[in-house]
Amino acid sequence: MLDPVSQFFVIVQDEVLEIPDRIYYPEENVHNLSPFNPLHKEILNCFYTRHHNGFVRERCLREIVTSEYVWVVPYVVKLIGEYVIEILQVIKDNLVRMNLAMYGEFLTKNQKFYQLTKQRVASYWNCYYRWQHPNKERYVGFQILRYLDEYR
Repeated sequence: MLDPVSQFFVIVQDEVLEIPDRIYYPEENVHNLSPFNPLHKEILNCFYTRHHNGFVRERCLREIVTSEYVWVVPYVVKLIGEYVIEILQVIKDNLVRMNLAMYGEFLTKNQKFYQLTKQRVASYWNCYYRWQHPNKERYVGFQILRYLDEYR
């Protein structure tokens, strides 16, 4: 089992959280969550949104994207700045069910983190999706950012 190579730091309710950029634990650990209570499942799903396998990240995101726990927000926001378009689509499809006031507060307190996320969206669009979505306004990453910007 490998430890995370790096981590990022965010502020949630005036506390600093250290979250791994990527984890390399066996994905079997997240397949059978039946022995866990709902809170523990939520925590494990958050953690596994940092998994090196995009399919695992997407599956775990589906479980937490509409969570009411404030500490889930940085895990979801971090995924906005990634290159897997299917993950971005999950977030976009759930925007109307997300507690956007909670997201707005997080983004306001973590402006550097959000700016870096925006830069990553632009970079991945330019590198991987520009030919497919020449009008960047139609790219799902920019659509999510525009929606979230309304709540900051």
